Amino acid sequence: MTTTGTPEELAHQLATAGDRQQRVDLLNAWARELRDIQPQRALACAQEAYSLAQGDPPYLEGLAESLTRLADCHIQLGRYDLALPQALEGLALAEGQGYADQRAQLLRTIGGIYEHLGNYPHALSYTLRALYVCQTSGDRFGEGLTLNLLGIIYNKLGDYRQELAVYGHAIDIFQEAGQLRHVAIALNNIATAYCSVGEAARALEYAQRSLELARETGLSMLEATVLGTIGDAYLQLADYPQSLAYFQRALVLARQVGFRYIEMYVLRSSGRVHAVQGQIDAAIPLLQEALQIAEEIEARAEVAECRRQLAEACRQQGDFETALRYAEQGPENE
Repeated sequence: MTTTGTPEELAHQLATAGDRQQRVDLLNAWARELRDIQPQRALACAQEAYSLAQGDPPYLEGLAESLTRLADCHIQLGRYDLALPQALEGLALAEGQGYADQRAQLLRTIGGIYEHLGNYPHALSYTLRALYVCQTSGDRFGEGLTLNLLGIIYNKLGDYRQELAVYGHAIDIFQEAGQLRHVAIALNNIATAYCSVGEAARALEYAQRSLELARETGLSMLEATVLGTIGDAYLQLADYPQSLAYFQRALVLARQVGFRYIEMYVLRSSGRVHAVQGQIDAAIPLLQEALQIAEEIEARAEVAECRRQLAEACRQQGDFETALRYAEQGPENE
């Protein structure tokens, strides 16, 4: 059964579905397909699947899958406050019913949420549990997805050697499976890793390859992310006009597709470009806007970084009182 097409095609497929279980499965499949392309449409599908699965009697496997899809869509839309309880509820159901595939997905989803929230010990714990489930069940594709997330966590923990190693393994798995969209994601993650160790020229090579694949596979959200990575690389190379140009392109696209995390990230990065050039009056409004979004999506590590950069910018401007206020504000004090 195809899961791509227009809303009219979805309506037709739902109308011709044989029973409630088939409709739930179809809606969940559409939510999975649309998540990276049209997250709002994906969310609507997942919500309808969740409602249908709760019928009498409840369709428990479909319910666990719809909770997975709901959490994934809310992650894409920056709503971690909604994603975490849905993923935890889904995990409890999957573990109680013995749904191994969904258990691995949900462990990985929870690990990703904790990574975004800046709780890296929890992120690592859940992701390693997901990796164990995938490896013991022979789920190679799931293993690749989990390795990709594990690399991101290693990056945040500063373990760049481990990060690059797991990305390399993930790319091998995705190429073996012909999963070009996931190859593109892993390539961008490798570019980010090289930025982290100051190898901007190598980062640009991987990012450009990722950008080509993102466009080829129609992944607008990934395209916005990669444009931000390229902006980071040019910032490291002190090519400030190019850096700002890529950040602006990323910002426009992120706003078009509702990708609030990347919107926040490139606003903050643009502020940093202005700050390193001494253009503090231009930097502060961008950093303030980034902080507001980070607080709204509850990305605690990003809130802390926005405040750190604002404190430094205010200090450079000579506004020591405001600088001190930002410096003393920590997410843990909210």
